[in-house]
Amino acid sequence: MSKISVIVPAYNCRERIEDCVKSILSQDHEDLELIAVDDGSSDGTGDILDRLAEGDVRLKVIHKENGGVSSARNRGIAEAEGEYIAFADADDRLTEGSLKVRIEAIEASGVDMSIGRFFRVAGDTVSLKGSIDKAGLYDIRDYADEMMLRPADLYFGVLWNKLFRRDIVEAHSLRMDENISFSEDMIFVLEYLLHTESVAVTDEPVYYYNLTKGSLMEQGLNIPDVIKMKRAVIGYYADFYKKTLSMEDYYDRLPMIYGYLLAFSTDAINLPFSPATKKLGEEYSKTGLRSSLEALAKELRSELDALDIKELRDAASAELRGLRDELREELRSHEADELRGLRDGLRKRGLGRKDERS
Repeated sequence: MSKISVIVPAYNCRERIEDCVKSILSQDHEDLELIAVDDGSSDGTGDILDRLAEGDVRLKVIHKENGGVSSARNRGIAEAEGEYIAFADADDRLTEGSLKVRIEAIEASGVDMSIGRFFRVAGDTVSLKGSIDKAGLYDIRDYADEMMLRPADLYFGVLWNKLFRRDIVEAHSLRMDENISFSEDMIFVLEYLLHTESVAVTDEPVYYYNLTKGSLMEQGLNIPDVIKMKRAVIGYYADFYKKTLSMEDYYDRLPMIYGYLLAFSTDAINLPFSPATKKLGEEYSKTGLRSSLEALAKELRSELDALDIKELRDAASAELRGLRDELREELRSHEADELRGLRDGLRKRGLGRKDERS
């Protein structure tokens, strides 16, 4: 099988970085290089990486001044030599067989990207997440329709549950936008998808995601703030659909496309009583144990308490009014273009008849 470059940006993550690295180097797909980019850590993360690199030549450690996660990922892409590129965050882990599952999905069908499910870890509970129900090959338009149903899901927007072809990344000079601190990974994925024809969807879990940094609202952002940040991304999102769909389908789906502004992730929390939520360590058992309801209930209450229903309603109403005006203007522009095209066509036909008469 072909070589995979796994890129891990690392900043002040000494508590988890060793588990992350070991989960990658222990993969049964051995033809890999792990590029760990120490982004100016001050807690000894870099020392841990150097120690681990002494025992495995597949681990390449790069030390750089702090420039942010996008800067670190870009440095990793520049250093990559594999035919494929995968990403991981330093506080997460890959599942056993993760890379093999992803590369087999690509090479068995010759597609341009593969995507897998993931485990969302919360304390001592784990929940299986995946926003496309049926595994298989998806034409890019069908994949786009699936994404439109749950546009804010981590599953579609993150880097770490996917496998990318490096030749596509390099041919189109795809990099993370270092000037954006929100959804920069989603923008990269959208730009990559513009150069693909099909995607392999596997139902195998390929990643353990630890939500250690908290949601946007736990970080102190309110509903209008979140929507404002999403407005900075909507241009990329809408442009993807404009270039992927026919013009007729694009305008038919425009309200759903702009619905991204008001959408929230459906795969960011572990729900109590859900059959997909199990005790960490028993996620692969057939029966599993009942999840820790106290931990999950506390997390769920925290997420729900952060939502001010009146604030959400007011923000949604204001945003929808703005969207209505934007959609009207875009439709008006589209109709004007069609009328101009029709007028020019009629003029050309009129000139043609005049030439024939002469």
